[in-house]
Amino acid sequence: MKKIGFYGDSILLQQAGISHYNSMLLDWFSNSFADEELISILPFEASKIKGQTKVISLKKWPLHQRFRSLVNIPNYVNKNNFDLVIEPAHFGPLRIKPATKRVTVIHDLSPINHPRFHPWLSTFMHKRFIKRILEKTDLIIVNSETTKQEVSEFNPALKNKICVLYPIIETEKKVNSIGCRKLEDPYLLSVGTIEPRKNYEFLIDVYTKFAEREPQFKLVILGADGWKNKSFYNKLKALNNPNIILTGYVSSEDKQSWYKHAAAYLSPSYYEGFGLPVLEAMSFDLPLFLSNISAYQEIGSPVAQLLEMELSAWSKALVSNLGDKKPALQGHLDKLKNKREAQSKALKNAIDSLMG
Repeated sequence: MKKIGFYGDSILLQQAGISHYNSMLLDWFSNSFADEELISILPFEASKIKGQTKVISLKKWPLHQRFRSLVNIPNYVNKNNFDLVIEPAHFGPLRIKPATKRVTVIHDLSPINHPRFHPWLSTFMHKRFIKRILEKTDLIIVNSETTKQEVSEFNPALKNKICVLYPIIETEKKVNSIGCRKLEDPYLLSVGTIEPRKNYEFLIDVYTKFAEREPQFKLVILGADGWKNKSFYNKLKALNNPNIILTGYVSSEDKQSWYKHAAAYLSPSYYEGFGLPVLEAMSFDLPLFLSNISAYQEIGSPVAQLLEMELSAWSKALVSNLGDKKPALQGHLDKLKNKREAQSKALKNAIDSLMG
């Protein structure tokens, strides 16, 4: 029996797509390696993490999270002779003895390639450490072909140790478990952390122009507060439009209710590594209006409206294509699901080869 360690901090300490993807990835390891010993290494106990766990407490004193990553966790892993460890949030595994195989998950390299969207510390840390981390790791898991291409361009020598695994493609919803309608008026929906690469200022402009013709619609944005968003909030305050609704972070159950009753899903992001909310919107057969970026081309074409960052193009697309009849996206979701199943098999084979 092999011993596998999964670093679970990002599942418990974040409220964005990374947390959801990594939770899915932990389930994938649990199911794919059910005969092995899988231990989730956590900062505190959490009922949402199933299976065997090891808590290495995260203290509140300054820099302890970094100290824990560099000292406490490696000491535990090295002492207990793990065969393989997974760091699902870029920075690691660190200081692991050579006999232990390392797996690093990269969600995107936007802190390096698009630093204007990120806090300076995130950009600095990525530029300073990611190159060496990826050179030393034995396998890299990415969430899309788009991210694989990005990592390959960052360092072509890494190409042959990258495996793609899409998030879980859900094609069925438990309708009875979905909560009641949150808003009586028709509304357009967007989902994501309030941060600059989501391009929410442009989204507000799109909605404002659209509402001139269709004033009955509201705009709802689901997402936790992020970073570098002062300009967005200033714009929102200046507009003082009660029809633009920010919910903050919502539970998975509430989010499904917002999806179910929305008229359409909009995302004019400048950049995405994957774009998990697009999949979620697809599962509710929502019309999709997306920016014409690589990740959205990969998962949204040909069923989504892929649009350039031009206000007139978005307004025209909404007016022309937003109707009472929702598109049937089941066939497209099935194709993505089949692709993920092939990715899953390839990843399983790669990890089996690593552990011998």
